[in-house]
Formats: sequence, structure tokens, C-alpha cells
Amino acid sequence: MLHRHSHHLHFAALKNKELDALYITIAVLKLGTGLISVFIPIYFWKLGIPLWGIIFFYFLWSIYSVIGTFAILPLIRRLSDKIMMALGIPLLIIFFLLLNNIESMNFLFFLAPIPYALYHPLFFGGYHMNFSRVSDKGHEGEEIGIKQAIVSVICFITPFIGGVLIVSFGFQITFLVASIILLISIIPLFFFSKRKLASHLTAKSLLNTVKDRPMKGFHIGTFGYVTESMVSSIVWPIFLFLILGNIEKIGIVISLGFLLSAVAVFFAGRLSDKGKRNAIFSWGSISNGATWIVRTVAWTVPVAVGTHVVGSLFQDITLYAWANRFYELIRQKKNKELFILGQETLYRGAQILIYPFMIVLAFFLPPDTFSSPFFVISFIIAALASFLILAAEK
Repeated sequence: MLHRHSHHLHFAALKNKELDALYITIAVLKLGTGLISVFIPIYFWKLGIPLWGIIFFYFLWSIYSVIGTFAILPLIRRLSDKIMMALGIPLLIIFFLLLNNIESMNFLFFLAPIPYALYHPLFFGGYHMNFSRVSDKGHEGEEIGIKQAIVSVICFITPFIGGVLIVSFGFQITFLVASIILLISIIPLFFFSKRKLASHLTAKSLLNTVKDRPMKGFHIGTFGYVTESMVSSIVWPIFLFLILGNIEKIGIVISLGFLLSAVAVFFAGRLSDKGKRNAIFSWGSISNGATWIVRTVAWTVPVAVGTHVVGSLFQDITLYAWANRFYELIRQKKNKELFILGQETLYRGAQILIYPFMIVLAFFLPPDTFSSPFFVISFIIAALASFLILAAEK
């Protein structure tokens, strides 16, 4: 009995050490990506690419990601979650380096989404597989909350620093700085245990996860989540740039949003483990949708800044509840790896359906000013999508 108890304590300590290493990896990764990721749509905009062309870039990314996931399945079957993450990070660095040269080599616009597309199933597939195994059952809410809070704290300062770097040295130097930091994020992976994936990962089994009845509500909510995220990450930064007119100011505004959400998400994690997750999910999604409705008339700087800060809080709370629900469902699955990759593929598949509509909308309603009908329609779509996310809790 004593030996068994000692073994259990050793295993628990090992899991905690691995969870700490996972937090460090995510923190350093977010430190690197936070410098530049939010500014990528603005980078394209300043290169003279119209918004419909920017959305087309991400449309290519989603297509490449779905095709790439199926193409590398034979490779993934041979990898551990640790190696998947380690292979994903260099692909993200390659993506940044290709973006860095698009202005001089225009054809890279069509090639740059490829490494970014492969990065997602490898890194995030490996990450979700690892977290689902090392997190403590019954304390997932707090652990996800801690992770989200760490990310928000890191992200609090990085957009501001990124904005200063871009204004002072240009996008090219900022891409390089981000790439160097990403290399450092690989180091904590050496403290991970290797967990081999199951050999049942096939294209057919991956597609069958979409038909899984217990996941039906979550799949419906996925379309809302993906749509709202698309407007938030591509359209909203362009709107902020048009209304603020300065990259450095955008960095400050985005940093303020992350600071407030860091505190909110941490306490949301504590409340979730006490049985309040449904309420958090509902109020977060509804409030986020209401914020998007207010943004349809956010034509002054104070209103735009205020809705960004408040919206960031509700977005992160919703994301937290979303992730919590996801891990709860995954824990019930015998083939966790299969459903994790299936969900990653579903995300990109949903984007393939949504992006063409947004491309056509941006083409016929070019957003030349922040009061363009395109932005109003996009924000209404994001609001409706936020309400659709509620289906994930059913």
C-alpha cells in the first residue's frame, strides 16, 4: 500500500512538472507570436493588398491545412505529442520568414500559408493531446484558467512592444525577433515525456469524428466560434487601424484588453470547477455578441477602444469555457488523439465554408473607411456567431 501511494505521488509530481513545462512553452510561444500575429492583416493592408485579398490568404491557409492534415497522417501516426509540437514551431518560424519577403517576392503570398497550415495540426494537435493527459481531472477549469491567464499576461505587453518595434524598425525586424523567440520556446519540450500516438489515425476515422452524436452540439458551436474568431482576428484589426491610424496606438489598445481578460479568466477557472461553467459560457457568449452589436456604431475612438477592451474580456472568458468543454468531451473518448485531430480539421473545414462569403462581401463592399457597410455587416455576423457558440454546451 505504501509503495502504491509513493508511486502515485511520484506520478503526480511528474505530471505537474510536465504541466509546468507546457505552460512555459505556451508562454514563450505567445511572447513571440504576440509581437506580430495581430499585426499581420495590417501588414498586408500596408502592402496595398485589399481586404478581400487578405481574407483570401487565410482561405488558402484553411484549404492547405485540411489537405495537409490528411497528407501527414502517416507521419503523425509515428510521432509522439512532444515531437509533434517540436516540429510545429519551426514551421511557424518559416511562415514568419516567408511573410517577411512577400513584398519583394509576391509569389510567396500563395506559398506562405503552407507551413502555417501544417503548424496547426502538428503543434496544437500535440499540445491538446499532452494537456488532456497531464491535467488533473476535476481541476481542469483552474488549470485551463491558469494557462489562459498566463497567456493573457504575456500578451498584455507583447502587442505594445510589437507596435513599438514595427514603428521603430519595420515589420521585417519584428518578424526576425519573433522567430528568435519561437526557437527558445522549443527548449521546455525537452522536459516532456514522450507519448506515442495510437495507430488508428486514418482519413476515414478522422472524417467519422464529425458524425459523432455526443459531439454534435460542440460541432455546431464550432461554426460560431470559427466565424467570430475570423472577424475578430482579421477584420477587427483593420477597423482599429482605420479609426486609430497608428500601429503603436493599436498595440496599446490590444494590450489593455489582454490585461483585463487575464484577471477575468483566472477567476473564471476557479468558478468553473465549482460548477459555474454553464453560467460562464452563457454570459460570456451573450455578452460577447452584445459587444459586437455595439461595434456596429463604434465610429469614435473612445467607443472603439472601450468595446475592444470589454470585448477582449468576454472573448477570453468564452474561449476559456470553450476549451474547458472541449477537454471534458475529449476525456470521455477512448481515442483522444483521433478526436483532437478531427476537431482541428473541423475548424479549418468550417473556415473553408465561411471565408468565400467574406471574400465576396469585401470585394463588393470595399472597406475604404471605418464607417463602411462591410464592417457593419461583419460585426453583425460576428454577433450572431457568438450566440451560436452556445450550442457547444448542449
